Amino acid sequence: GFTVAFVVIWAFDRIVRLVRSFAFGIQKAHIKLVSDETLKIRVSKRGFWKAFPGSYGYVTFYTWICVWQSHPFSLIEEDANTVTLHVKVKGGITSHLYKMLSKLPNFETTLNISIEGPYGDEKPLHKFDTALLYAGGNGIPALYAYAKQLSESGAVKNIKLYWGIREWKSIDWFYEELVKLRELPVQIVVYVSKPTSEVGSRFGKMASDSSSLEDSPDSNEKYQSVSHETIVKALSFIEFRHGRVNIDELVTNDFKENSEGSIAVMSIGHSSMVDDIRYTVSQNVDLVKGQVEYYEELQSM
Repeated sequence: GFTVAFVVIWAFDRIVRLVRSFAFGIQKAHIKLVSDETLKIRVSKRGFWKAFPGSYGYVTFYTWICVWQSHPFSLIEEDANTVTLHVKVKGGITSHLYKMLSKLPNFETTLNISIEGPYGDEKPLHKFDTALLYAGGNGIPALYAYAKQLSESGAVKNIKLYWGIREWKSIDWFYEELVKLRELPVQIVVYVSKPTSEVGSRFGKMASDSSSLEDSPDSNEKYQSVSHETIVKALSFIEFRHGRVNIDELVTNDFKENSEGSIAVMSIGHSSMVDDIRYTVSQNVDLVKGQVEYYEELQSM
């Protein structure tokens, strides 16, 4: 009885997973190591296969080491025929890919991959007057997908997207996505906790091309200043703030500014940041006249 039921459930689960994998198929993906910290993966998909805000998939990389494993990563539907993933370099598969890409020209290659999915559930942020989106580090792709969809549909009056990063170089691997928000009604704020850190190769090259700094004791400092200014100028629609995020102050002020309507809060990132946001929201619900809902996205990357 119990054993038979268990086997049936297991078999059904395997069949569903196989169907999801076959639906995507094995596709050739372009993989690039950016800023020595993130793998940016672009892969073609079939038209009927749809990623959505909050979705993730189990990715298999067809190399002799990785083919026996699959791991969950957040998905962004770049367009009708392309899905993009931003994968933080850690251990295991990502470490293997990092070492491989580090030895290649321009740190990029093409690999066959398959994606089992999409899984996940899209949270009903469109039902609220204001959406407050707080992301830390590599959590930004999931909240970007929400911000882009909500702003394009016009379903939400006020959308604020916050992104906390340690160093300027993280801008490089998400620059193309940020630019797509330029003309959309989204207020974007990026916190850089190490404002004197070096920029990535994209803006480092732009800064060196636009300046002719002579060698001197303070030339590196001047170069970094020019590099930072280059980023701020290229992304002039974004407000950059130096230092760590003060969660209590930030969330409280956002609630006060949007107190007349309903608010949806979503967070993703380091556990301590998410804990602080959840606590601050719970302590300030009374500031808002309308409904307040809090959502968390799992950082699958």
